[in-house]
Amino acid sequence: MAKNSEKADAAYAEALKRIEECGNQRKCGRDLTRLGLTTPPTEIGQLTALTTLDLRRNLLTTMPEIL
Repeated sequence: MAKNSEKADAAYAEALKRIEECGNQRKCGRDLTRLGLTTPPTEIGQLTALTTLDLRRNLLTTMPEIL
């Protein structure tokens, strides 16, 4: 069970890293594919320059209301 939690934490951390890279750009597309996310980070909602968001091939079970 701990391994699944560690894997989920690592996936979420990678997603946040990719989101932060988009933060200062005028236009930005984000690829969050194949991370094993069960829910996307709510921080995505703070990206005002986001043009595309790819969440394919994850394990999504919920979507934050911010999206």
